[in-house]
Amino acid sequence: MKLRIAATVLRMAIFIVLILHAAAVLAQVRLYSECNYHGRVVTLQPGNFYSAEQAGIRNTRTQSIVVPAGYRVELYSEYDLSGRAFVATSNQSCLGSNVPAFVQSIRVVYSGANNGNATNQNVVRLHASCNFSGTHYLLPPGEYPTLRNTIGNNALSSFQIPEGMVLEIFEQDNFGGASTGPISIDNVCLNGAWNNRASSAKVYYRSNGDWHPPVQPPIESNENVVQVFPSCNYMGQAFTFRPGDYNNLPRDMDNRSPSSIRIPQGMTVTFYSQTNLNGGVLGKYTANNACMSYLVQFSGRSMRITGSAEPPSGPGPGTSIAVYDRCYYSGKHVNLGVGRFASLANIGGLSPASMIVPRGYAITLYQGRNFTGASSGRITSNNTCLSSAFNGRTGSIVVEYTGATAEQPIDREEGISIYQDCGYRGANRKLMSGNYASSASFGVSIAALRIPQGYEVQLFTGSNFTGQSSGRLTANNQCLSASFRNRVRSIRVTYYGRAPRTELLDE
Repeated sequence: MKLRIAATVLRMAIFIVLILHAAAVLAQVRLYSECNYHGRVVTLQPGNFYSAEQAGIRNTRTQSIVVPAGYRVELYSEYDLSGRAFVATSNQSCLGSNVPAFVQSIRVVYSGANNGNATNQNVVRLHASCNFSGTHYLLPPGEYPTLRNTIGNNALSSFQIPEGMVLEIFEQDNFGGASTGPISIDNVCLNGAWNNRASSAKVYYRSNGDWHPPVQPPIESNENVVQVFPSCNYMGQAFTFRPGDYNNLPRDMDNRSPSSIRIPQGMTVTFYSQTNLNGGVLGKYTANNACMSYLVQFSGRSMRITGSAEPPSGPGPGTSIAVYDRCYYSGKHVNLGVGRFASLANIGGLSPASMIVPRGYAITLYQGRNFTGASSGRITSNNTCLSSAFNGRTGSIVVEYTGATAEQPIDREEGISIYQDCGYRGANRKLMSGNYASSASFGVSIAALRIPQGYEVQLFTGSNFTGQSSGRLTANNQCLSASFRNRVRSIRVTYYGRAPRTELLDE
């Protein structure tokens, strides 16, 4: 009987230990939008989160935080782990004015005897014992002037370094004394000169010696699929999608945000702000992109992928551009020569949906007749399916011939970029040449803008090009004056090109 009781007690003790160990392994940092652990919650694993978008807290206050044992959280007032920092090593029920209204970047590190988050591939693992055993600490890229508050001063015995990362350890605090130099491979047991002698450390990426992830080459695949990554620079687990509609992107990506994307040639990916392909179009991509717009990263809720289609033989220089009334070069079509077509009646009433644009030609679409309304900018390559802004909504067209050859490349329009925050930060959008009569037509409250060579921009504080005017702007502006910052209601964007302009003929 005593043996049976002892065995039962032992089993219960083992069960409790396993439960506690599992709880420790699964513990994560939790950020709440309200005091006392209420409101919207975001969970974070160890790592660097260089922007609020990457951490999933853009435009969300952080008012309380759960910090499990062994974790350390650094909340920064600026992007890229800069500005004023608040450090938490235990639960905080109400941060109040200790942190800025909106935290802009975060670092989460972990130290403990269990495995923590062993799947994180962007951290170096320091161990207090040889053979990767004992208490360990997970270090994201950064500078650590003292190890006293992490694995401990003079406590390091072995470490593991993921591919592409570098560790450098120093004998004294603040990177003083002898240094090991850059190390990029695991070490199961430091030799006598360094075992239990490290006092400070630096962790960075091998390719650029910086804290920021290097731009990784796009992951190649022979399959005709799109790969979406939860972090910029093609980092993190890739989610694979074939052509089709994805009506609930958070569900399809395990509640991770789309941040970078690999797109095979000929495919188009469109992101929407609401599920079931509803709401506004946040971005349309036809090529690899290492870090998509903040709008897509923070608000992308559904996605449409259209497959490639080989165009039929295009028109020659004598007939210029072939315009089709259905996507993928199908349905009725008309060949357009160089000229200005003030209404669709000039081309038989055909409304463009796709087009073949031979080398040396450019076509510009306008939503209104007589070349008014929003403009597509100059399109100089084939387009399998126009965006919803112009598909079935084109009112007038301009066709140009640039005369470009293989030796003289086409002067392509790239568009200006507008930003919600100074310093070219925050929500952003690219605008091609055209007239934007209301803030709804460009969708971003403007604080900064980039203006490439060949462009001229006029900002107005009133809709329909009224109110105070900025005059003609032709250079970048990282922070508009108070008269225009976040007060712009209409914009004119004019593109003159880097090459001589071609004279247009009236139809």
